Amino acid sequence: RPQLEMLFEQFSVGRKMAMPQDLKAKRVSGRACWFTFENLCEKFLGREHFLELVRVCDTLVLEGVPELTARDANVALRLIALVDILYEHKKRLVMSAATSPEHLCVVGEAAEPFKRTASRMRQLTQSDWLERDGGAEEEAPVRVTKQPKPHTRKSKVAKTTAKKAKA
Repeated sequence: RPQLEMLFEQFSVGRKMAMPQDLKAKRVSGRACWFTFENLCEKFLGREHFLELVRVCDTLVLEGVPELTARDANVALRLIALVDILYEHKKRLVMSAATSPEHLCVVGEAAEPFKRTASRMRQLTQSDWLERDGGAEEEAPVRVTKQPKPHTRKSKVAKTTAKKAKA
């Protein structure tokens, strides 16, 4: 977490833009936005929301990305959409995750499409990402940091789905 704080502060430059109402950022400073995984990927948000986000945010800090299970397919697909949009719009990603991008989603229907996402996550978090193809001029020492592994993890979406299935 201290590393996320340091990187957030480093990239908190530029004029602050108004955050779209549907998006609940943990922190916003300059053109840097900090979200928890729960508030960005476990909510029922879609591409339109993520497109609004990249209009106001150049650096996205994403905290607490868990290992995703087969029951988290919808959550994984949202994360895939988010990463695709960040990649297409040449935005910076700083994230803390339970494991490396290649191991975040290895089971279920989202596992195969997630392979490309893992590769893109690696690119988005490399220090020279924004310097390629005429991007930002500053160096961006961004890393994927690992978070402590929780004992068990079930997303709120998976819990809600399980409750509905029992009913």
